[in-house]
Amino acid sequence: MLLLDICLLYICYYVEAFELCEKLHGKSHPITATELTGLGTLLYCQGRFEEATHIFERAYNTRRTVLGVSNIDTLTVLMYYGDVLYDNNQLDLCIIQYEELLSLQELYVGADSPDVTATLTKLAEVHTERGDIKKWYELHV
Repeated sequence: MLLLDICLLYICYYVEAFELCEKLHGKSHPITATELTGLGTLLYCQGRFEEATHIFERAYNTRRTVLGVSNIDTLTVLMYYGDVLYDNNQLDLCIIQYEELLSLQELYVGADSPDVTATLTKLAEVHTERGDIKKWYELHV
């Protein structure tokens, strides 16, 4: 069996497991959001960015509603959502998500956190990709 076939089979099993989880726990449950994040990660790793974008958006909205924006897992999913937007070349949306992430991180984990530094770096990378050197400079100074 080819690796691609194994990956497709794995996605089928994962989707089936997710659907069972959703039936058991409901759409607005942290475990369902965790399973969504796993599915999004699997799709993202396979380069299926469009599908992963929708999954991460749903996972983030569920976590934000159920756990709140101060929850570290909610913030992590928001980062994944921004990452997949970047890789899907949706740079304007990516900036919006990263800026939201940055403001939430500064508020809940502190401006001196390594997470804030990582998000600033990601924002600078997006601005560089867009050719906005002035904004890149502002983020690095």
